Amino acid sequence: MKDILIFMSDQHRAALMGHRGDSVVATPCLDQLAKDGTRFDNAVTASPLCVPARMSFLTGLLPSQLTIFGNDEAMLEEQATFLHSLAVAGYETVLCGRMHFKGENQSHGFTRRIAPDITPQFWGTGGELRTDLGDFKGSLAEKGCLKIVGGGNSPVLEYDRHVVNCAIEYLQQDHDRPQCIVVGVYSPHFTYVAPPELYNKYYRLLQDDFVELPASSGLPMFAASEASFDRELLIKTNAAYLGMIEYMDGLLGEVRTAWDSYLQRRERQGMFAYLSDHGDHTGNRRLFGKKTFFEQSVKIPMIVQGDGIRQNQVKRGAVSIMDMAPTLIDYAGATVLPQIDGQSLLPGLQSDQDDLNRTVFSEVMLDVDGEKTFGRMGLRGALKYFSYSGFEQEYCYNLDADPHELHNLKPETTSVSYTVKQATVGGLDVNAILAQYHRRTQGIPLLTAFGRSQAMAEPARYVVPEHARCGAGLERMD
Repeated sequence: MKDILIFMSDQHRAALMGHRGDSVVATPCLDQLAKDGTRFDNAVTASPLCVPARMSFLTGLLPSQLTIFGNDEAMLEEQATFLHSLAVAGYETVLCGRMHFKGENQSHGFTRRIAPDITPQFWGTGGELRTDLGDFKGSLAEKGCLKIVGGGNSPVLEYDRHVVNCAIEYLQQDHDRPQCIVVGVYSPHFTYVAPPELYNKYYRLLQDDFVELPASSGLPMFAASEASFDRELLIKTNAAYLGMIEYMDGLLGEVRTAWDSYLQRRERQGMFAYLSDHGDHTGNRRLFGKKTFFEQSVKIPMIVQGDGIRQNQVKRGAVSIMDMAPTLIDYAGATVLPQIDGQSLLPGLQSDQDDLNRTVFSEVMLDVDGEKTFGRMGLRGALKYFSYSGFEQEYCYNLDADPHELHNLKPETTSVSYTVKQATVGGLDVNAILAQYHRRTQGIPLLTAFGRSQAMAEPARYVVPEHARCGAGLERMD
């Protein structure tokens, strides 16, 4: 059996890598990984939000199948993941860092954990109770992401260094069982703080790149999320974001070097994969964070390299984060999961096969004026369609002709766009999805109140060291 290592970042916009044509950000390690393996240039997340995206990654299922749409929702105990399958096949399944599990079960098929998560383990234990964040309290959330911006140290940077150190230490040891290791870092997720030298580098480079402030999103369901800022703040947040991407790229390079040394020392074969859970608008359309179906939010980087995988290969067909579960099971020769929405990409990794006619989906649940709104997107090649419950407006874009998604087409414009619409929402029972979601989540307010009232131990949570809690010298926006 071949060893597997997945390096997973958080909130890395797919287009921001050198090999994808970005002329500003430096990503030499990711560029080399793409050259050594196969990259998927039309990969999307199953949901542009952390927890539903990550649970889809583990299970190969859409959020509507899992009834998980928010960060306060937990996967059911009886839900099988690809990790259960690999562990049964004889793998040691190792979690090193972030996965954003909620509740008592912090494994879901991982047989070993060697580094904690940075987010709270239980309901009601975050927010004001995160005293270990110090000056950075609130800045890891979308509502407070502009609170502190600049160059310096932060809990995010400190955490990622810790995770990677744990991964390298583990790879310097010998392990008899085949390994499936997930290394989860938090960068380039806000807080928008990068190491000083990287922040200053990108601040200088971006001075001539942000001539005009972005226009509104144009989507009524996001009107309340649009931020007010000036050109200077836009430059600063993007300088920090690009600096975090380069910082994360360097960490990935360290892990890959240790991984290659491990395989060579153990005379093993294996796979190294990189992906993120979703992107970040970083001010585009006056939005920070994710949750939209626009390219900055819904597209993800996905690169796979290893034994038996073709080198310097680019796939254009639409694929999903959900495809990783069946792909890894296929690569390991393990038991197929009983229910799955994704499909194995292994045939394409080993040949020039590229399905240009496949439609993949992404889903989201929004709070709009106190009501839940369900959104669904379909992507087939360059054609994208999405719509939201409770809103009549439909959105359809030809990404080849309109890469910035400025010109909304009628889905009936072409037979292909109409086909994508039908595949996305045809026969979809939105009322049933909303009703099931309300049933699943109606106890969360009480769970949150319970968590706030109890001094709950969270052994799986990273405690930020004292020296990384101070935001002195960083610009405060509150």
